[in-house]
Amino acid sequence: MKILIVEDEILQAEMLTRMLRTWEHEVVSVDGGQEALDTLERCVPDLILLDVFLPDTTAMELIPQIKALQPDARIITLTGQSS
Repeated sequence: MKILIVEDEILQAEMLTRMLRTWEHEVVSVDGGQEALDTLERCVPDLILLDVFLPDTTAMELIPQIKALQPDARIITLTGQSS
C-alpha cells in the first residue's frame, strides 16, 4: 500500500514512517499542505494520513483541495492536540 503522511512534527512523521515500512508499506512523508498538494499531482497514494494542524493550513482547508485533485482519496486525520 502507498501511504502519504502529511505531518509537520518530524518525530511523529519518522515514527509513523518506520512503523508502516516494517509492515512493508511504501511511505512518502511531507511536512506541509502545499507540499502535500504538489506530491499528489505526481503520485496517487492508497491512503493519506493528514495532521489536522499544519504550519501553512489545516486539514479542514486541505481536504477539499485534495479531493479536487484525487476524488477517491482515502484520508485519516491525526492530531497531537489535546483539545
